[in-house]
Amino acid sequence: MDFYFPDSQDQIDPNFDFEAEVHPPFHVRQRDDRYAHEIHDPPPYSGMLVSKTMVDGYGGAGRYTAAQRHRLYRLGVHEFFRLPTGLRVIGDCGGFSYVGEDKPPVTVDEVIAFYESTGVDEGVSVDHVILDYQPDSTASESKEEWLDRQAITLELAAEFFCEHSRRGCRFTPMGAAQGWSPESYAVSVQRLQEIGYRRIALGGMVSLTILQIVACLEAVHRVRLPATSLHLLGISRAEH
Repeated sequence: MDFYFPDSQDQIDPNFDFEAEVHPPFHVRQRDDRYAHEIHDPPPYSGMLVSKTMVDGYGGAGRYTAAQRHRLYRLGVHEFFRLPTGLRVIGDCGGFSYVGEDKPPVTVDEVIAFYESTGVDEGVSVDHVILDYQPDSTASESKEEWLDRQAITLELAAEFFCEHSRRGCRFTPMGAAQGWSPESYAVSVQRLQEIGYRRIALGGMVSLTILQIVACLEAVHRVRLPATSLHLLGISRAEH
């Protein structure tokens, strides 16, 4: 099992003056601060995850300054994060930042351009997050909004996979699966496999309990092909 640390600009300044509570003069965050993989040996994770909306923003500025953003695009993710050999980077579109919208405000073209320009190793297809969870819901009983978001996610995944193949992209495509119950997640995974994905990311699970996550994984396991591997987005309960 691999663990990926999401980029939220979590860094430390090794020269911080704790008595005066100030950074040194001429402190530059990206140059002087250190990531966890630069402090711990061996690194405490298998790689990092970077979101397009974190870098480019949505409905306003992202978390990056203009200088940091330009530097990331110029250097690529591996050099920007100063990653040691062997650590990988997953890119996603940052679906939680636009969860309140009717449709994703980012296009497949824009997301692929972000992945290719920054040099990620794997890129998640554009998705539309479903926040609700009803374990016993059938398709006929499910809310129209849930069905629409799942359909949008699968349509964009199909477009993403075709464009990835047509352009000969360097990163590995990862299909995003959204659901509101174990069976609906299984439906998404089965459809993504039919499209051609062999790396699938299960999204929208941040608010689920461990038992709910396990129930979804058990349902997915029944349809998962032997060659298909899974990534769980936003899950940090490493003790389980």
